Amino acid sequence: ARALVEQEQQERSAGEAELAAAIQQARALVEQEAQARERADITLSRSMAAARESMEDQDGVSGKLRGELTDAMQADMAGIRDGIAKVVEAVQQERRSRSEADNQLREDCREALEKEIKARQEQDSQLREEMESESTLRQEVVEVIQQAIEELRTGLETHTHDFDGEGDEGEEGGEHWQDEAAHSSSGK
Repeated sequence: ARALVEQEQQERSAGEAELAAAIQQARALVEQEAQARERADITLSRSMAAARESMEDQDGVSGKLRGELTDAMQADMAGIRDGIAKVVEAVQQERRSRSEADNQLREDCREALEKEIKARQEQDSQLREEMESESTLRQEVVEVIQQAIEELRTGLETHTHDFDGEGDEGEEGGEHWQDEAAHSSSGK
């Protein structure tokens, strides 16, 4: 998720750089238009002065000159309009691109979070099952140990009763007890 955020920041930085370049280009076009207008104004002023002088001599030449100036101004204005339209289109395209990138990043982050949550839930479930299994196993071991202790107590009590009953028999009974003890210890 962090890599996606860094990638988005880099893409945004690149987009902002492109937008800044587009704005710079628009400013340059506006500056060129301003210079073109200034030149046109100067040309127009000169032409007007010349036209006034010519008007006295030739009325037809001034009409032609006005037409040429109007055509030149209209051509310059059309170029400026095209440049501004291109800049506006570039800005709109950049906005759409950023919006799509933002939406994609949100979707990628959502999917990554869902995968992480699912993985953690599966891991928790597996750990819970292992703990329950271990708990059951330990309980079984405790029960086996308790059963073994109970068997030892019973065997010890039985053995003690046998010993008490055989104590009067003398040596033979003692040997019998030793044989039973050896037999009991080898059986367990």
